[in-house]
Parts: sequence; C-alpha cells; structure tokens
Amino acid sequence: TGGLLVIELKDDPGVGKAVAQLLCGRPELLPAVGLVMSFEVDELVGFTTEFRQLQLNQVIARPLVLLLTCVPAKGLEPQYQTLDLSCPGVLQKAEDFLSCKDMGIDGFYVEWTPELLGEQRETFEYLCKRCTMGVWQHFGQTDSYREATELVKMGAAFCNTDLPRDFFADSYLK
Repeated sequence: TGGLLVIELKDDPGVGKAVAQLLCGRPELLPAVGLVMSFEVDELVGFTTEFRQLQLNQVIARPLVLLLTCVPAKGLEPQYQTLDLSCPGVLQKAEDFLSCKDMGIDGFYVEWTPELLGEQRETFEYLCKRCTMGVWQHFGQTDSYREATELVKMGAAFCNTDLPRDFFADSYLK
C-alpha cells in the first residue's frame, strides 16, 4: 500500500489522448496514479488537453504531469527535450514550459548528473521550490542512498533508483 503508478507516455501518436480517455473513463483508477511523464511534448499536450476536455462534466483531479528531460549531448536536441541547469537561460526556459497553458506541465523529470549536487545545486533547489521535480538516471550511473537522500532534501519529489546491491554502502543503514 502507499505506492503510486508512474505512467510514461512513449513516442506513439495519440497515446497521451488515449491515456487521458482511460483515466477519465475510469476515475476510480486516478488515486493510484502518481504522475504522467514523457519526453514527448506532443503526447503531454494531448494528455492534458484531452483530460481537461473530458473532466468538464466531472470533478476529477488530474495527476501530476512532468516533462522528462535529458542532459544536453551532441545529437540529442532534435529527439529529446534538454534542460541544462548550468545554462544562464535555464530558469527562463523552465518558466516558458511551465507557463504554457496548452502543455499544462507541473514540473520536470531531469537526468541525473553529479553537478546536481555541486554547481547546479542552487538552480535545482530553486526549481524544486517553483515546481515538482524528479531525477532519473541511466543504468550504471551513480545510484546510492546518500545521493538519493540529498536530492530529496534539496526538494526532489521523485528520485529513481535501480537499487543496486551497493545502494546502502555509504549510508548508516548498512
């Protein structure tokens, strides 16, 4: 008990709209959904637009909607949304996404980088106060209790982990 479903909308035209139709058609499922997220802006717009239209005749609380983002890397920009927390214009870019009514996002799910706990800390903490933030990582990246705890202390609402065997190696829970 207590766990919530995280729905990631994949790059399949219409999937956002279909998930909104499912959840609005079966509102008893909504308490089990913690958030809807995607790298695909079009699918998030499809989800939020359809949800908004379908809930007009009902009082249904929409789950959180987060935009998945990557750390900028050569060749990623055309395929995925990037959010470079070390870039001077990142707060304006975040505000632009958050203020876009059609998108209706509540925050961001950013890719892990060690700089989140270093030079990007202040920006990350600001965004955590401004909106809902989550952190994800690739398999094999640093994944420890100490880092996850620090991210949560900074304000992250979600922190992915693969729970590797050494997850608690640097914690007091050993």
